[in-house]
Amino acid sequence: MISAASVSDAKPELSSIFFNVFKNTIKIAATDSFRLAEKTITSKNFYSDHQISFLIPQKTTQEITKLLEKTTHPTEFCFNKNQLIITHPGMKFISRLTDGHFPDYDQIIPKTFKTTAFVKKTEFLSNLKLASIFSGKLGDVSISFQPEKKNIFIKTTNQEAGAHTSVMDAVITGEETNLKF
Repeated sequence: MISAASVSDAKPELSSIFFNVFKNTIKIAATDSFRLAEKTITSKNFYSDHQISFLIPQKTTQEITKLLEKTTHPTEFCFNKNQLIITHPGMKFISRLTDGHFPDYDQIIPKTFKTTAFVKKTEFLSNLKLASIFSGKLGDVSISFQPEKKNIFIKTTNQEAGAHTSVMDAVITGEETNLKF
């Protein structure tokens, strides 16, 4: 999630992580205006009577993640308009929140899709990591979804490192689709 936020300070709201808390749900989102990451967490351990939204700077989120990975103690989060305070036994962390409004990203996410594919996550990640070795700094990675063959193809070429092609079995519905990253 943190890696999806912008590293530029030109637009502080894009170099922050957006938190939207409502009822027993937390939606977390980040974008650098080219990519978007969103995670929804639902839990019986918290509840909010009203919707609360705030932006935490990316660097602060990285520090909080490091601190919380090392603890098993219950953690309390308190915030107001300008500050976030995180406490648990032996620690108190205080940070400013980002002033600004996160883009209304829900309107740009498609409600329907031309193609849907289901593939084993570990197999997909493994093949994507392997392809990244061959892609180089400017090399593209092509991903093709072929419903008739029930396959996903990942292909990349680099003049210095060589070429890579991998094929994965998948359940695909919809149209044939080719993507380039």
